[in-house]
Amino acid sequence: MKKRTINTSTWLKIIKIAAGSCLAIILADLLGLSYSASAGIITLLSIQDTKKETLKVAIKRFAAFATAVLIALIIFQSLGYHPVTFGLFLLFFVTASYLFHITEGIPMCSVLVSHFLIEQNMSLGFIGNEVAILGIGIIIGVILNLYMPDNTGAVLKDIVLVEEEVKDILKNMAAVLRVKNKSGQEDDDMAPDREKMQELDHMLSSLEEHLNLAQKQAYENMNNTLLTDTRYYIGYFTMRKEQVLMLKQTLADMKQLKLIPKQANPLAYMMDKIKEQFRESNNARELIKELNRMKELFKEEPVPATREEFENRAILYGIMNNIESFLIIKRDFVDSVTEKQIERFWKRSGKTK
Repeated sequence: MKKRTINTSTWLKIIKIAAGSCLAIILADLLGLSYSASAGIITLLSIQDTKKETLKVAIKRFAAFATAVLIALIIFQSLGYHPVTFGLFLLFFVTASYLFHITEGIPMCSVLVSHFLIEQNMSLGFIGNEVAILGIGIIIGVILNLYMPDNTGAVLKDIVLVEEEVKDILKNMAAVLRVKNKSGQEDDDMAPDREKMQELDHMLSSLEEHLNLAQKQAYENMNNTLLTDTRYYIGYFTMRKEQVLMLKQTLADMKQLKLIPKQANPLAYMMDKIKEQFRESNNARELIKELNRMKELFKEEPVPATREEFENRAILYGIMNNIESFLIIKRDFVDSVTEKQIERFWKRSGKTK
């Protein structure tokens, strides 16, 4: 069984929960509020994984509490304070929470309303007591979560590492498709390197895993940034994931080759060229043009003499189409980047060069 570990951000959340809940109870006690321990529980429930999530949940819980008080006031004042009327309250409140998309407040508000049931009291003063408990718990939770470690550096590091991994994969794919004899000259058709293709399988799986983790970090970065828009990073990793799917299809096609035709050499050269120009800001337009010229030259090759040669050439043409799609994905991404994003994410780091 794999040993589970607790990362830094999780430890920080645990410390915030413990310290914040303690502080909320102490403050509620100092103010002389009844059920002061509930303030600590509300703080615990208010501390989310990101700043935006914390603020969003806080607003929904205030809305849920207002709804809960209104429903409780009508039911308790009309039917009295009994377990059955509390059940009736839950029926209407939970239904309203789902209808108005404020379900985050169901557990917390149900506990606060249970105080009305226990005390058999919904006076203005006691409602104020519950409002104060709610406010202390949520406000302390929000204040504590205003501090979140900036993981922009980790996201930028992921971008660099992902690009290096993709370049390494392109390099190895080019090596599989390059047909040369021992003296380094172009040779007749040769058997594909199955061992290297197996290695490429592992490399692509590792890259996929890395991209999933990187995209998760990018989402955390976006949700912890209140005043600036960092959705660019999510778009970037989404684009790379789409490109990886094309590389996986390319490898699947390569595995179908019984022999590597010598016509694969220009494609191997093309993969090397893509690798050399592979960077975040490259729009791939010139590479697409060059690939299309290569495809036209490929069509002018002599007609295959055997069925096997025909099948291998057809697979090779399919690989060219995969690589074209790989480049088009990048071109479309760069076209979608706004001037503001170029200024913020490329020019300041010299990536437009």
